[in-house]
Order: sequence, then structure tokens, then C-alpha cells
Amino acid sequence: MKKTKSKQESELTIMVVKKVGKIRSFKVSPKFLFWASLITVLYLFVSIFIINDYLEKRRSNNALSNRLTALQNELVTAKRELYRSKQRLTLLENLDRSSEAMDKKEMSKDGPEKTEQKKTEPAPEERPPDVFEHVPENTFVDVKDLSIREENSTLKLEFKLVNTKEDNDPINGYVHIIASNSPSSSFQQWSYPNGPIKNGLPVNYRRGQPFIIRYFKTIEGEHPLNSKGETPSLIKIIVYNRSGKLLLIKEFEVENAT
Repeated sequence: MKKTKSKQESELTIMVVKKVGKIRSFKVSPKFLFWASLITVLYLFVSIFIINDYLEKRRSNNALSNRLTALQNELVTAKRELYRSKQRLTLLENLDRSSEAMDKKEMSKDGPEKTEQKKTEPAPEERPPDVFEHVPENTFVDVKDLSIREENSTLKLEFKLVNTKEDNDPINGYVHIIASNSPSSSFQQWSYPNGPIKNGLPVNYRRGQPFIIRYFKTIEGEHPLNSKGETPSLIKIIVYNRSGKLLLIKEFEVENAT
């Protein structure tokens, strides 16, 4: 007859010695030990996967949080710039209204006969330049700190347009920069901003560079040099108010401008 192993022979006996003479023992099934070890190993692998996934999501969440904070800061900055732009636009609109009110006030002072005469005159931008040849003594506008330099076949200019009023009321209008070479050579003229010139003055004063000044404003301009490299010898700065009245004509020799 074949011998069969009893259940007791197949079990593992674990003995624990605590003190001399005291021995504790218990039996464990090999199958139970195998499955317990397998579950423990699987638990470790699953734990490692879950922890790595948690750390990856945490890093991604931190990156998104930092991006959201940066976007919020950009939004705050954009709102500030928009508010400042609205304030500037409101200021310009108020200045425009005040200028129109002053023009209407001047027209009402002239009387009905002069008003009717003005209505028959052409629009300011259509008038010939010789209408504005007279410059009043007190224009309250001046040009200071003119600098001229050559850069990449271009003559670049920079100066300060100064409000000389004592009360510093805003002055607005248009400024033109006209450069011309020596009459001894082939006479040429350049206008900035670009536009037609007649008798040394721009035909359309509204094509000039607009400005509004309370104290001073830095104006920049440029004139391209011709292929021969001839530099203009004279710079003329012309200033009109919004209604087309000539406020200032100031000439500078290029060699003496600083």
C-alpha cells in the first residue's frame, strides 16, 4: 500500500523561544504562506505605481497652478494698462472739446459779418500755404535741444517742443519738419511726415505729426539721404494749431544744430 502524507506532516512548524524553558510554536500551511507572500509582492508593486502616479499628477498640478498665477498677474497688468488708456483717451477727448469750444468762442467774437466771410473761405487744409505766412509774436511754442545725426543713410532728428505758457494750458496741433539742401546745388526739399510742399510750407497742415503738450513733448523725425550722400543744409520746423493757424517757423543749419 502507498504511503500518504498526513496533514500534520505537510504543515510548517514555527517555534519562538522567548525565555529559557518557554517555547511557543504554531503551524502554518505552505499554501497560506505562498499566497500571503504573493499578495505582499503584488501590494508592493501596486503601491509603487500609485505613488508614482500621485507624484506625477502633483508635479503637473503645481505647474498648472504656477501658470494660472502668471496669467492672473498678466490679466491684472492688462486691466491697469486698459484703465490708463481709457484715462488718456478721455483726456484727449476733453482737450478736443475744449479746443472746439475755443474756436467757436473766437468765431462768435468776430461778429456775424466775419463769420459769414469765414464760411465762404476754403477749408484750412485746402488753403494755399501763403495764407499762413504771418507768424504771431506770442506763439507760446518753442523748439529746444535739437539733435541731428546720420544713421543707415537716414538723417534722424530729435527735439523738444516746449509749451511756454505761464499757466501751462495744453496746446495741441500739428508739427512738420522740412529739410532742404543748399540752393547752390540741385535744390531739393523733404517733408516729415511725407507730404507736398509749396513755397516752403506744407500744402495740407493736417498731414503733420499731431501733438498735445502741457509742458513739453519729444518729437522725432527722419529724412532719407539721396544716393550721392548729400546731407540737407537747413532744417525748418513748422507748427500749426488744430484750426490751421501758423504758430511757429524755426530754421536750423544742420552744421550748427546741437
